[in-house]
Amino acid sequence: MSKKRYTERVFIAVELPRFAREVLSEKRKVWRKQLDQDVKWVPTQQLRLILRYLGELEVSKSKQFCKNLEAYATICEPFQLSVADIGCTPSQEEATALWLGFERSDELLRLRSEVDAICQRLKLPADKKPFEAKITLSKTSEPQRIPPLTVKPDFKGFMVRSLSLVESKMGQNGPTYHPLRKFNL
Repeated sequence: MSKKRYTERVFIAVELPRFAREVLSEKRKVWRKQLDQDVKWVPTQQLRLILRYLGELEVSKSKQFCKNLEAYATICEPFQLSVADIGCTPSQEEATALWLGFERSDELLRLRSEVDAICQRLKLPADKKPFEAKITLSKTSEPQRIPPLTVKPDFKGFMVRSLSLVESKMGQNGPTYHPLRKFNL
C-alpha cells in the first residue's frame, strides 16, 4: 500500500493592511458605477500582492521553504511600498482585468529575488511568469473599455511589515485564500 502524500497549493504574498483594504473597498463603490455590470471583483479580503506562486507542494517541502524564508525575514527591515497607478490588461480599450500597480521598489525586488533563490535551492520549478508588482482588482469575461480610474490621493501606499504563505483552494466560485504562516520583517 502506497503512503498518501499531503500537498498544499501555495504562494508567497504581501498582505495589505486593513486601512488599504478599506480604502480600496470604498473606491470600488465609485468604480462600480463607471464599469459594466459583468465585472467580477476580487473579494477585498483576498487582495494580496503575490510575490511568487510555489504551486502544489508536499507539506514537508513547504516546511523547508518556510524555514528558509523565516531565516531571511529576520534580517529584512520593513519598507514602504508606494502606489503607482490603476491599470488594465491587455489595454484600457479592451480590458479583461483591472489592477493596482506599485512603484519600483528595490526592497521588494530583493525580497522576490531571495524567494526565487530559496525555490532554486529546494529545487522547486522556476516561475514562468515575470514578476509584476500589481494586485488584480477585478476580471471580466468580455473585453471592455475602462475609463480613467484613480486611487490617489486616498491611497498612496503602505509599509510592508510581513509576508504570508497562503494556501489557494479552488471552489465553485473561484479560489479562496487561507494564510498558513506569517513572516515578520
